[in-house]
Amino acid sequence: MSKSVTIETHSESNDKDSFNKIFAQLPESARNAVGAAHLVPPANLWIQLIHYGELRQSEFWIARSRLTHEAVARIGADVPVSRHLAGSIGFFECVDSTEGRQAGVELLGVAQQWLVERGVKTAVGPMDFNSWFNYRFKLREAGSSQSEDRAWEPNAPDFHLELFRTTGFIDSIHFSSMFFEVPTPAVWDQYLNLLAPDHQKVVDAGFTLRPFKHGHERLEDLKLIFEISNQAFKDNPMFEQIPFEIFAAMTLASAQKSNISGSRLCFAPDSSPAGFMFAFFEQSEVICKTVAVLPEYRALGLANAMSYQLSQDSRLAGMNKSVGALIRAGNTSENIGRKHSRIASQMRENRYVLLAKELA
Repeated sequence: MSKSVTIETHSESNDKDSFNKIFAQLPESARNAVGAAHLVPPANLWIQLIHYGELRQSEFWIARSRLTHEAVARIGADVPVSRHLAGSIGFFECVDSTEGRQAGVELLGVAQQWLVERGVKTAVGPMDFNSWFNYRFKLREAGSSQSEDRAWEPNAPDFHLELFRTTGFIDSIHFSSMFFEVPTPAVWDQYLNLLAPDHQKVVDAGFTLRPFKHGHERLEDLKLIFEISNQAFKDNPMFEQIPFEIFAAMTLASAQKSNISGSRLCFAPDSSPAGFMFAFFEQSEVICKTVAVLPEYRALGLANAMSYQLSQDSRLAGMNKSVGALIRAGNTSENIGRKHSRIASQMRENRYVLLAKELA
């Protein structure tokens, strides 16, 4: 145990409200020092997630400076309901100081030991519970021309990644965001011509596609998207079902901040849901965030058909840039991005990684 910090455990705290408040406020105070507080979620979201963790096999810790009694680091760990041999370590934050970094390393050790004591064989991180929530590190290359972090990207500072690696975590799964330039409507037309055969084939087969509904009716679509996600992503690493109320709150919050008119729901000939594409417009960019197709409808061109309609909307809206966001290496979305690169000019590719460690 370090002589410079004291560690508090959520389950053992006599004042959980105070613990929760300190835990929730640490990211903003730590990032304020480097001018990036705007990139962290609000404190009330962290408190909501702590309460969700109380319903799971989860634990949270805070490290305080013995000298100042201020919180200098925090962490959380979770044992998934359905994959108990692989646990997650997330909610990581620490002050960028010698004391903060040392506390961060110590908390990483505490979280790993907690997982070991519960029979967990592999730890993945950073991951808040599971892949519904914040996870992955952004890989930033020194001297690269990458733009500043976007609100939808993992945005932990680089030294967090260094601390995870210091404690034995190694690269496990890679992801990327591909940024393209689409300078003229003619370029959009070329891409539309590339996708048109699949779109026509899907329509001729009796599938229908439409934008998400508005207002109170949007909740109906969220239930469909939730149902599709739970089936389409069920085999993904660290995926679990979460309460619909949390899913709806997160999705609605995102939808309210963005123009998601390019998003699409796809229905099978019998009117049952078959897939969806979640995309949004930001200034001159169209950002494709999620594509999900139910297993029984894959390889039929549905993803290309939804991309076709999104591209139509993008052309009409005057978008001159496009982004395939946070794509796991090797999946369908990556193939769509590579197809897009035949027409558009790829400006850059941001990369991300999820780490893992085999536990003793």
